[in-house]
Amino acid sequence: MTFDKLLCHLCSKQADTQGKLNRHLKTHTKPFRCETCQKGFALRLDLGRHVKARHRAGNEQYRCHVEECIFTSNRKDNLRRHQAKFHGAALLGSAVKKSGKTTSSPQSSHLSSDKLGSSQLYSESNFMQVAASGNLTRLKTFLDAGLTVETRADDHSTALHCAARAGQAGAVECLLLRGANVNAKNDRGRLPIHEAILSNRPEAVEPFLERMAQEELPALAKEIERYLARSGNIQIVDAYIARLGNNFTERHASTKLKFAIRTGHALLVATLLDDPEVDGNLGGVYSAIHLAAAVGRTKVMEVLLGCHRIDKSLPNKWGEQAIHIAASKGRTAIVEQLIRYPSVDINSQDKGEATPLHYACFNGHWETASSLLEHWESTDADRSLSLDVPPMNAPITKETVLQRFFKHPGFKNPNSKGPYWPRRTLLHKAAEKGDCDMMRVLLGNKNIDVNSKDGFTRSPLMVAAENGQAEAVRLFLQHKDIAVNHRSTTCWSQYQTALGYAKSKKHDGIVDLLLSHGAIDYDANVSSTASTTAHIDNPQSTTLQAEHETQSGPFDNCMDDVPNEAWEEFLDMEDEMDT
Repeated sequence: MTFDKLLCHLCSKQADTQGKLNRHLKTHTKPFRCETCQKGFALRLDLGRHVKARHRAGNEQYRCHVEECIFTSNRKDNLRRHQAKFHGAALLGSAVKKSGKTTSSPQSSHLSSDKLGSSQLYSESNFMQVAASGNLTRLKTFLDAGLTVETRADDHSTALHCAARAGQAGAVECLLLRGANVNAKNDRGRLPIHEAILSNRPEAVEPFLERMAQEELPALAKEIERYLARSGNIQIVDAYIARLGNNFTERHASTKLKFAIRTGHALLVATLLDDPEVDGNLGGVYSAIHLAAAVGRTKVMEVLLGCHRIDKSLPNKWGEQAIHIAASKGRTAIVEQLIRYPSVDINSQDKGEATPLHYACFNGHWETASSLLEHWESTDADRSLSLDVPPMNAPITKETVLQRFFKHPGFKNPNSKGPYWPRRTLLHKAAEKGDCDMMRVLLGNKNIDVNSKDGFTRSPLMVAAENGQAEAVRLFLQHKDIAVNHRSTTCWSQYQTALGYAKSKKHDGIVDLLLSHGAIDYDANVSSTASTTAHIDNPQSTTLQAEHETQSGPFDNCMDDVPNEAWEEFLDMEDEMDT
């Protein structure tokens, strides 16, 4: 007996039963919402993991015990993925060990169990969980049992850090009354007040602000304001401004404007711009509209766009307009706000002749790129739409966006290089991230140069080998034109080939793969008998890997006057504030 498949109305997924279809639909609707960041999840279990990993301090740490490896994580599955990728399958069966202390860590639901021994019950791990839970009765019990307010978790967080990050104002007050140290820093360099700000709970921040002497605030202001920008909670920002008093009101207007933009305080931005003496187009390289585009503050952008004194198409020293910056950061909502204004040209070029579309695609922001393409397709009356270009209402995928991208008059060469140093092609970018789906689309283009060189004369194969992307290396090796032994020609010549990069990063699996397909080990001065151009006849199937933070070569930060470096320096809070 056969049953008809049940189809998802949001994608092409099919299910055997209604129950399975309902479970699948939750991957679209994401009904379980995080109260702190509003991110949605299909499963309650996934929500719990997210809250623990992103919005709690004092978690147990699991350390990789491979010699010289310093990787740690508060999730076992992350550690296992790390071991599989960087240390080989031989470690998959090894035990996952906790970092530091070995005290047990039963779940909070077990904290009241009579079966637990006193040493296990009153462990550091349970103490941190109780602080985060806000249970004052149990918290006082732990303190009376001998655990002190200076007790540290694996990540060197105190109970005050844990209570503050969970937004437990009562527990924060209790610990402060017991003499908890407000100046203690955890492994992330955060004070308890920083964790309280990230909780987005004003009531958890107020006890810290009330206890701060007025003369202490200026010294702490820089760090506190970075976390305020990360949080974006206007109530907390207002409480902080009120506590600063004259220290804030006496600041220069441009300084206050930048603070308001970073923190997303649209009302304060509007108030400041009401003063005709405040010029939002000033600010050196970073004007108000550039900063709002970079940090993605839509409400602030609405205020700026509504101000007739703000130049919507103002370029910075590199010729970047706000729309370039928003596209480079994947701020789709900001891009859509900007393109509503006639003075904003989506085809405007920076000094390197790169458009916002280049910025979006070369940074992997496909939704933003699709929005730009749709706007261009809907406004360019002279454009003749080719039959092989997907319709505008097609699902947003890398493949469909790339097909439309290649038809754009500003980008018909798949070997074009990106706007930022080290001037890599899309194939370099895909290789760096191990994005095999994107690589297949690019390698299928008849005009692709599989051996194209970036600013360091490195090929995509070398980039894949350096970043440990084994499946990407396999895809390259099947291409008939791949140059396995391409050598870089820069002064930095220690690792001249893909094999050299793989060896330097200890990617042993890739080393073996390259050697088996004609790679020459110049260090050993031994040449394989195979041709220096080789390919795989039957490549293994590949899957799209999760994106991760890319690794940088030693020269990636030595280029002067490069736009992306200046933005990263100015907006380094985005890197340092990762939760």
